[in-house]
Amino acid sequence: MGDKLFDIVIHYLDKESRLHSIDPDKYSFFDMMDDIRELYGLGGLLFTVTCSIYGCNERMSVTNDNDVMSMFSRNYRHSEFDLFVEIVDIADIVVGDDGDEGDDSESGDKEEQGSGDGDGNHDEDDGMSDYCSDDHCEIFNESDEEFVDDPLKGCLNRDAVEFPNATGRKIVFEKGMIFTDVNAFRDVLREFVIQEGFRMKRYRNETQRVTAGCDVKGCSWRIHASPLGDGVTFQIKTYSSVHTCIRSDSTKEATVKWMAIKLVNVLRDNISMDVKSIRTELKKFGINPPYMQIYRARKKALEEIEGGHAESFAKLPYYAHMVSVTNEGSIATLQYDIHDDGSSSSIHVAPSFKKFFLGLLALRDGFMAGCNPFIGFDGCHLKGPFGGVLLAAIGLDGNNGLFPIAFAIAETECKESWMFFFENLSNMLGGFRHDRPWTFMSD
Repeated sequence: MGDKLFDIVIHYLDKESRLHSIDPDKYSFFDMMDDIRELYGLGGLLFTVTCSIYGCNERMSVTNDNDVMSMFSRNYRHSEFDLFVEIVDIADIVVGDDGDEGDDSESGDKEEQGSGDGDGNHDEDDGMSDYCSDDHCEIFNESDEEFVDDPLKGCLNRDAVEFPNATGRKIVFEKGMIFTDVNAFRDVLREFVIQEGFRMKRYRNETQRVTAGCDVKGCSWRIHASPLGDGVTFQIKTYSSVHTCIRSDSTKEATVKWMAIKLVNVLRDNISMDVKSIRTELKKFGINPPYMQIYRARKKALEEIEGGHAESFAKLPYYAHMVSVTNEGSIATLQYDIHDDGSSSSIHVAPSFKKFFLGLLALRDGFMAGCNPFIGFDGCHLKGPFGGVLLAAIGLDGNNGLFPIAFAIAETECKESWMFFFENLSNMLGGFRHDRPWTFMSD
């Protein structure tokens, strides 16, 4: 019907609710039944639905998918129409015996089908054999004590299949499958879409209902889930599993966050894995993301494994303290700024890092005992989100090999930073005494 959208006003008793922007090309009979049940909390009650017709005083019964298409086409000139819901008394339903024949039996079948129960006995009539209905409960015998107290419990015991939460196992949905909550269902739905390789469109993504379909126009894949009686456990109520579109290796569901989660265990085993190898690993999931996305996913996964830079700065005071405790005689000096603007604000601002010097006792003893009195000084810029410079003091051992003595991290390479470095290095070496012929070199 093109791009035309409809508003539907649903009347039940003295209540009135409105559905906005309904696409007639993607709205089925079972979507309508789901909406009515959830708007008015009808659960497993039987009810009939009639629709007003634009331009006349008549109403048409809506009992299957063909009727839904007809109600949109007959109201096409108007962007809004009304639906009327009436509860059916179970005692009024005529169910023929096995031996019944003729008009009475046919009449009973038609009345039962028109009740909106959707029990699947007349799929050949409504053209919806590919869809799973949204029965909440079957009509049960009142003498059956297992289901009398709680009809929802009856649904759970008879139809529900708990989702098998097994990593690496192929996901297969079926009608009646239950999940711990809405977030668990959303996560599995995302995994399923990536597994099957198609683009998904979410029509409703709320805490009380999730409805999604294939984004390809005309494709019949569709799923709908909503809570059970406890208000938490989610169950698939409607599911059409047939795809009429082709597979795609590009899906919006494979986000950077999703890829990072998949890469955590892979990078734990091989922390130096390059981007090309990561892309090969991700192709196992049927996706082929661009390199920029892979870079961001790798960075996020490494932060999960190693921690972020910002969190590491916060651990420096504890690290400096532990160096002085476990390596007595070593020097670990941390310099930071405390923000104090003199105001009486109660908002706490964390200190900001300025400089850090580290000189270990073992390196000092090794240099003083076995190296020439020669020290080279140099600095280099650091790559990373916070930048800074690395200042270092290097000696020469007896074989003229490089011997690290101490290093410092500073904001910039300037006079103040080098003075901080030289003062701490002098304290570490006990001062540069004149009894040794010291030689210093710098670029």
